[in-house]
This record gives sequence, C-alpha cells and structure tokens, in this order.
Amino acid sequence: MTFTMETRFDEIMELCRNYPELKKILDICLPGEMTEQNTSKTIFDLGERNAYNAMISLNLIFEELETGKEVYFDLDGEAGTGIFLFHRHPGSPWCFVIPAGDFVTVDLFKSAGVPIAVELDRLGVNVAVWRHRTMTDISLSDICTAGTDFAGKRKAAGTEAEKSCFTKKEHAFLSDMMKDMGAAVSCMIQSFPDAEDYSVFGFSSGGVSAALWGTEAWGYRTGGIQSPGAERCGYRTGGLLSPGAVVCAFAPLAGKYEGICPTQLIDADYPPVFLIHGELDEKVPICHSEQMAQALTEKKVPHQFVRVADAPHNFGKGFHTEADGWLADAVNFWRTRVSK
Repeated sequence: MTFTMETRFDEIMELCRNYPELKKILDICLPGEMTEQNTSKTIFDLGERNAYNAMISLNLIFEELETGKEVYFDLDGEAGTGIFLFHRHPGSPWCFVIPAGDFVTVDLFKSAGVPIAVELDRLGVNVAVWRHRTMTDISLSDICTAGTDFAGKRKAAGTEAEKSCFTKKEHAFLSDMMKDMGAAVSCMIQSFPDAEDYSVFGFSSGGVSAALWGTEAWGYRTGGIQSPGAERCGYRTGGLLSPGAVVCAFAPLAGKYEGICPTQLIDADYPPVFLIHGELDEKVPICHSEQMAQALTEKKVPHQFVRVADAPHNFGKGFHTEADGWLADAVNFWRTRVSK
C-alpha cells in the first residue's frame, strides 16, 4: 500500500489488523487521531503541512514493515523512551535524529522527526530517530533546573509548592535525558556495528540535546557507551564513543542555566559541528548560534555555520527557503570529517 493525502483513517486502521506494529507506531505518533470517531477522515485532514509529513513518514515506515523488519524499539517498557531504526543502506553511516519540541513532544510526524529520516534515507544514510518521554506538565525552566527528586515530582509539578522542590544544581531531568539517549545510541550501535561513525542531528530543543551529547561532561561519557572499535575509528575518548559530528538546527544553545550551556562546555576534543539558523527565527535569536560558533572557533573545533536569511524557526528540511538542501550539506560535512 502507498499512502496518499486521500488515504482514509479507516483504511489505515484496517491495515493495522495485518500489521500490529503499525498500530503501535500510530498510537505513539498520532495519539487520538486513529479513533472510531475519525474513521472517515483522511491524512489530508491532519492539516496541509502535517499531512505531507505524515504521508511520507507512513510510507517509509510501511516499506520497512512490509519487509518484515522491526521499526520501533521501546526502551523503557512503558512506551516512553524508544527509537526508530531505518537500516536501509548497509555499510553506510548512521544519523541519530533528536526531534524538536521543547523537550516534551513526541509527535514524530512533524517536520523535525521521521520526515527528516525520510530525507536522510534519500541521501543514502541509515537513520535512528529518538522518541523521548513527555514532560508536558512542566515548564521548560523546571525541566532545565529540576532537582534530584524530579522523577517523583514531575506529574504534580504544576503547583508553585511542587516547583519549589526543584533546585538549580542537579539538573536531574537533563541527566535523565542523557542516560535515555545513551540507551538509545547503545541500541543503535549494538544492533548495527556500522553505526560507530554516527552523527547526531538535533532540532531546536533537540539541538540542545545534540550539543550536550557532544560534551564529555553531559553527553557520550555520561552515557558510558563502549566501543571496541573506538581506537580503530580514531576517537580520542579512551574507548567511549563520541559522535563523528554534531548537527544543530535552530537550537537555543546560549543557555540561561549555569552548568548545562553547551557553549561553556566545549573543549578541544568536541566533535565537528554543523550549525544552521534562520535570521527570521521568532523563537530563538540567531545570536545563540553565533555564540556557539564563537566558542567553537576559540577551541579550534572544526565547524560550519550557515545563516539563512529567509528562514523562521523550525524550517525543517528548508523547503521554500534558502535553506533548501541543507541536509545534504550537513551530511557531506559529516562524511568528510569521518573520512579524515
């Protein structure tokens, strides 16, 4: 089956009877959409932009399911943290994609989720897309500054009394997130040994996570990912597998939170970085990426900084802007660095 804008939800639900894995994925990616009340709706009814992204994402996922491959791996047993793996180019490197969404969304059919995997697949690389647990009942400030009791308090954190339980020292949520990312990257590497030269692609808040993953203080070293081939691959991390490159798109990197700002954690061993940011970004000023680029220059870290004159926040693949084609540029940057 090929999904189109006219594909009805009832047709998709019928397909799920033969592909239970598809039903599980839809429950994750489109919660509330695939219901008996909505069976007469079509993919187009998701809205023009989301509909296109959902259509291309469904086609990629279904192509994999038809070959008998498992696509989504639940990593915590509670449908919270998981990873989509698209191994379609044996021998090619892997991209680890961290979607956007203020650390809270799991709608992977939006422009910075599985649709990015579709484009990266077209460029001939393998793709892992991370799905992290939701924190929709907490503000971004609380997420960044939560204390060690965060896990037990997060569901009740809507009140000022509960928020007062948080400290600005432990950053437990981000520590928890890095451990979750470690589990996801480990799953990718253990499943596919050719994933050792992986890169990390992050979008908006996902860009913060990607940038932090490149640091020893918060990222790959915290995740504790061991690589028997690390010395062969030329890593300088004592056997711990750092990414071959970090790609940050429209990311809020010049953080307000002491101790977790990536620009303050960059050292000479930081991975090569590809930065891209729109000058029309209404959510994250481009000065954040400018500061990141300055820090990379000071530490002599190889990087490329692309300013896009006509792009707003979350321009995705860059269609209809001067950023169109930027993913190919980022992949070429990464491949060049890995081959050196």
